[in-house]
Amino acid sequence: RRRVEVYPMSKRQIIHRLGTSPTQFYRLLDTSNTRKSVDRMLELLHVLDCEVELVVKP
Repeated sequence: RRRVEVYPMSKRQIIHRLGTSPTQFYRLLDTSNTRKSVDRMLELLHVLDCEVELVVKP
């Protein structure tokens, strides 16, 4: 959420780049929403130019 606030792109532009609705976008940012897909979160992080390292441990 902090990254969205400081990112030089408007929320409207981020939503457009994600190809989603404002409602879906705000659900991604909602920390109480536990039904997020990894794919959508990775798409959002990509739009925000975040480096992501995914580690899977047994």
